[in-house]
Amino acid sequence: TIRRDGSSRFGANNKWGTFPSVSAGWRISDESFMRGINWMDELRLRASYGVTGNNFIGNYAHIALLSAQNYILGTGSGQEVNGLYPSTFGNVNLGWEMNKQLDLGFELSVFNNRVSLTADYYDKRTSKLLLNVPVPSLTGFTTATQNIGKIRNHGIELSLATKNTVGAFKWNTDINVSFNRNKVLALGPEGAPIFGNYQLNSSHKTEIGQPMGNFYGYKVIGVYQDEADLEKSPKFADSRPGHLKFEDINGDGVLSTDDRTILGNPFPDRT
Repeated sequence: TIRRDGSSRFGANNKWGTFPSVSAGWRISDESFMRGINWMDELRLRASYGVTGNNFIGNYAHIALLSAQNYILGTGSGQEVNGLYPSTFGNVNLGWEMNKQLDLGFELSVFNNRVSLTADYYDKRTSKLLLNVPVPSLTGFTTATQNIGKIRNHGIELSLATKNTVGAFKWNTDINVSFNRNKVLALGPEGAPIFGNYQLNSSHKTEIGQPMGNFYGYKVIGVYQDEADLEKSPKFADSRPGHLKFEDINGDGVLSTDDRTILGNPFPDRT
């Protein structure tokens, strides 16, 4: 299959995207050399590769929009007048986020379809990510939506279905488990990390070689027990007994923003 899509959310230079895909399957159980294996009902191998696009961003992200603003104009105390100013950063090259994915799998059914097993491996590479990233403030803006970076998601999905009883009383069991690994492969021309903020503090960090959106902050190692413990431990100026004790990551004897570190990521080891 092949499709070509256009989106008015993107700039004039990259409005259109072409997305091909191909898939194939081989039902081995239908081959002549499998006819003597009566306990096997179906064995099938399949593979697919395709490219898809993502345009899930707000409208007009590629246009330099204007917003209303008041200004004092004139001599003396002046007079308040209405005006307009550029409120967003225009980008005529903003385009599709691209997802290239390979899937390999097999399906097996045995004992009159009483037991069925499905296994899949996938490898998805996402490039030209649509991210709201920092830009030099000398432009008059602090962030802009750009196509930047590359991420890989790959993993395995397994499912097992059994028909334990098939008479008047039916009992079926379905079990599934999946393992996904997420890794940032590239971030912009300089590879600088991207920080996400929550309540004015950097709480998330996306950097090359790590999962996307790592939790970022101070590592708790205990609680200050008393004044003696407080005196001998690295601390903040307002730390008191009973407050959380954080690890001195850089080992300089004091707690500061330099002691923030990766605390984990939002992706489960398995589902």
